[in-house]
Amino acid sequence: SSLPQSFLASQVGTMEQAPDIAQLTAQLRELMPDVEFSGCLSEDMAEQLRSRLAEIQKEALEKQATFDGPLADAQKLVTQREEEVAEAVAEEKDKYQKAQQKAEELAEAQVEFSTAKSEHEKVERLGRAEREAGESLRQAKKQHDMVSQGPLRKLLEGFSLSQKAEAKAVQEIQEHLQAIGAEKTLIASVQGALLAEPEQRGEFDLMCIDSINEVMSKNAEDLSTKLEERAPAEREANAEMLGLEALMDVTGDKEKDASEAHSAEEAKHKEAKAKTRILKKEVTRLQSAVDVLAAEQELEAGKAKAASDAMASLETLVEVQSKRAAEEMIEEPAPKRARVEVEEGGADTVQAQEELPAEKLPEAAEAVMETEPKEAASKIEQVHVPQVASPARVRPAAHVTSPVA
Repeated sequence: SSLPQSFLASQVGTMEQAPDIAQLTAQLRELMPDVEFSGCLSEDMAEQLRSRLAEIQKEALEKQATFDGPLADAQKLVTQREEEVAEAVAEEKDKYQKAQQKAEELAEAQVEFSTAKSEHEKVERLGRAEREAGESLRQAKKQHDMVSQGPLRKLLEGFSLSQKAEAKAVQEIQEHLQAIGAEKTLIASVQGALLAEPEQRGEFDLMCIDSINEVMSKNAEDLSTKLEERAPAEREANAEMLGLEALMDVTGDKEKDASEAHSAEEAKHKEAKAKTRILKKEVTRLQSAVDVLAAEQELEAGKAKAASDAMASLETLVEVQSKRAAEEMIEEPAPKRARVEVEEGGADTVQAQEELPAEKLPEAAEAVMETEPKEAASKIEQVHVPQVASPARVRPAAHVTSPVA
């Protein structure tokens, strides 16, 4: 509501110098919406409001203080987690560097193994024909020895064989002679010369046997010569192949070990990275809790500040009302004040007032002013304030400012 019209009208000349009563009242109403400001404040009402604001401020300050411990503990926990994050980040970096080192070692091992494998394949490809030729000579020598020590020797020495065994022995000798390039006539004479009993062999048979032995001997000598000539190169080629195979084994094992080591370091790096991520999330969660506590503490601080500002506004309002009431009394005409005195002092006072000369009126006005504020205060319309107000209903007025009188 509003102040009396006579009170407002009396302030026209001093409005720019004095605070706005409506603004001060609005600031108080902002903090105490349950209070109805229907007129000027009496001393009793002002004292009640002071007590009310002091209670609000005290409660807010007490609540604000209760957040100090939990807020410090929460911030301490955040600091601890941040230190753990720093350690985890350092560990993650270390694991990453080790994983990179193992990756480089693995790459080197892979190159070494690949090089050894390529060289082995190259040497094997280039020496394949020579190895096959040498193997062919060895197989031929083996076949010669088998025929010479087997069927030929048995028939030459007249071993007792079955007809089937004799036929098989003759066939093997003939096939061998054909393979080594013997003459057809010599091959054809094998059966007659070798199947005859040793003591029954004629001159032609003996001549054929000598020719067979000569061809066989010459073939064996040729094979031995060729194998001896090839031996040094084959030994060198075999040694090179063995060396390359050994190198492949070594580099292969090295690559395998490097791969396993790299995989192990990669796993450790991933584990460290996951640990860092979890700790960072924990820091974020804890910091959010700190922010909530700080916001709640700041809210209580705002309530205390609002109560303090409202207290200042209340004092300013009381002071302004007192000054304006005094000014209003000064501006009232002398006859009006005389009538007031008549009402209070009776007929004798009125008669005395009327008998005063004009030059004595200022002195009478001063006497009236000494009693007028008390009478005005008793006539001020009272403000209704609930006796008990819950602090929970009080809203902090963050925008309330303390006016300057």
